[in-house]
Amino acid sequence: MRKYGIILGGITLLLLIFGQPIQVESSEQVLLDSSNSAYRYYGMYSEHHVAASFTLTNTTYISSIEVILRTAIDAVIADFNFTVQDSLENPTTVYVDDSFAVPIGMNQYVKIIDINQMFNAGTYYLLGIMPDYFGTDVTAGDVNGWYHSNGVYIESAGQIEDGLWSNNGGEWYFLTGDYFDTGTIYHAPCFRVNGYLLDETNPNSLILTQDSPDVTVSSGESVTIYGTSNVNLVTIESGANAELVNFPGGNMINIVASPEGFSVYRSGATVTFQGSDGTLLKIPATETPQIINFTDRPSLTLSIYQGQVMLDDQVVTASPTSIEDNQNAPDTCGAYVAPGVWKEFDCYNLAAIGKTTNDDPFTPSWRLIGGYWQWGRKGPDESQWYDTNTEHFAHGPTGPDAEEANEGEISNWDGSYAPDGAWSDSEKTANDPCPAGYRVPSVSQWEGVLDNNTQSTVGTWNFDDTNYSSARFFGDALMLPAAGYRYYGHGGALGIRGFYGAYWSSSEDTGSASYLTFTSNGAGAHGGDHGRLDGFSVRCVAE
Repeated sequence: MRKYGIILGGITLLLLIFGQPIQVESSEQVLLDSSNSAYRYYGMYSEHHVAASFTLTNTTYISSIEVILRTAIDAVIADFNFTVQDSLENPTTVYVDDSFAVPIGMNQYVKIIDINQMFNAGTYYLLGIMPDYFGTDVTAGDVNGWYHSNGVYIESAGQIEDGLWSNNGGEWYFLTGDYFDTGTIYHAPCFRVNGYLLDETNPNSLILTQDSPDVTVSSGESVTIYGTSNVNLVTIESGANAELVNFPGGNMINIVASPEGFSVYRSGATVTFQGSDGTLLKIPATETPQIINFTDRPSLTLSIYQGQVMLDDQVVTASPTSIEDNQNAPDTCGAYVAPGVWKEFDCYNLAAIGKTTNDDPFTPSWRLIGGYWQWGRKGPDESQWYDTNTEHFAHGPTGPDAEEANEGEISNWDGSYAPDGAWSDSEKTANDPCPAGYRVPSVSQWEGVLDNNTQSTVGTWNFDDTNYSSARFFGDALMLPAAGYRYYGHGGALGIRGFYGAYWSSSEDTGSASYLTFTSNGAGAHGGDHGRLDGFSVRCVAE
């Protein structure tokens, strides 16, 4: 093995002859490519960045950038950080900032960095560094690094700068050619840019932006639509044709037609919906579901699940087939917890007065708010749910007016945690307050609800003790009111009703518990910020 050590302003770059290159494959169009390795790598045992640079000739949608890395067999640090930015000097726009770990002892490890953004014509920089690596014990000549290309580039979208940018802590140097007159030639490090070339002059191409991610395709139009990394909303009228290019999952597609008369089939992961009325939609399936809404058939989930392309519980194949009636179609309240997996939920929050009077569970009102439980507590007998506060439980409002809101502190609100195992993911416990046949959902079930259903909101989202108008829908058969929560730090007093929803899961989180929360801006399932002493809503799920 031949080794070269090059010193530049206090930074050491190692170029090592090593191994055989691997073939890097990508499903996207290759825009720029310097991935052919010269069997050498740039050592990254430094406290400063190194960088590659490239120039895009036209507006370009970049879906991902691949970098080829290696880690030493005895490395104790294998954490890398890469950014994509428009300058090496301030002010700088950083488009992507990705930190990740690479397994120890890897040669020619391909890391795919998700980008999914539109880039204007211009020059961009791909910066890499290994934080905390410099100063650790290493074997001379065997360090972590970024592979060195052989200088043969694919440049269909622009140009790769033939060399390496190096920083000595105060100034950037561009190393190219035989920079040090030693016979060692510097080329760009190994990276590949994947994405799509865009023709902005083509009237049949639509480019969505972060500020404008919505579009309607009118009947008779035929367009190609390039999406953004945000959630895109595309409406396709009857008789319209649309091809959606590089749409990351989580988008909502409205087809203004009935699914009857439509066939569905795929080529690879690209799925085609073809209607007898002339409507045509092509869209990529991803692991994160795409939501397809027909006029009278909302919330179909299109996704890749366990290696198959699924439309709800229908396997999509290369042969055109009709869109099946969903055998799991809801006839009660509930939501999808995985692609094609429907789960029944109670229609009402636990201890909601509206359940006793059979109120519409999809029209927000004070009667749907329900009670508030500390995590892991059984709470009082059902006969006390509607008008009694206890040390572990607070009842909901008893009417629409301020004096009926039950917003104040609770004199004996308990300050001791329920023990681990009081509620459980594996089985319904004696402390679980849900009725027979139901239990408190696990955090993984809440995560499934978030990932597999179209979300929407209703109401005015301002916090007020008597704001009963706001709620979040998950699909069209599960509505959760923004009931606020009871805060232990204020003696169990009510907080931010009408602005915030908080729903317990059965899942423990170190010293706390996990839960679902949401506002008008979004929803998440997590743990840690609230202890088990706060009072959250409970929405029971069928066992």
